[in-house]
Amino acid sequence: MDFIQNFSSAVVGALLASGVFKLLLEKSLTASLTRILKEREIAGHAELDYRQKQVEEFYGPIFSYLEANKVIYPLWLSGKLTEVNYEIIKMFKAQNDHITEIITNKAHLIDGERMPEELTAFTTSAKIWNMYCIRQDAPYLPDHVASLPEVKWPDRFEGYIHDKTFELKSRLNELYQKYQIT
Repeated sequence: MDFIQNFSSAVVGALLASGVFKLLLEKSLTASLTRILKEREIAGHAELDYRQKQVEEFYGPIFSYLEANKVIYPLWLSGKLTEVNYEIIKMFKAQNDHITEIITNKAHLIDGERMPEELTAFTTSAKIWNMYCIRQDAPYLPDHVASLPEVKWPDRFEGYIHDKTFELKSRLNELYQKYQIT
């Protein structure tokens, strides 16, 4: 009889212990999953904040300048705005300076690990153009400078900014949907 009582007590104890163990295991798993989900949410919101800054402070302003000049630049090149030539040159210089400032001061927002060649091509072209074309007595690039490949306007810069802006805006929309932000 003692054997049966001891065995019964051992079985009841084991069942109680396994229930407690199971409860502790469930709580531990729940806490771990909650922590993992919270870490993912924090990382996701950090990406959302970073992508917003990229569009708002880097790619978006540069994109806006490029888009705004799509009509003015061809008009100016075709000689249809000669009466305000110097003012247009000053405007382009100011925009080039601002874009260069964005690239310089907001380099941490550049997408990717390295400075894209397109940005370097722009800053080189813009700085040289600015130095020559702001001269009131001779606001143009001399032929020997204009023929340098490094000085020519880098069309690939416009393509890069355009593509990257839309890529980042698309990623932002995905993150807005994921985190149900409207």
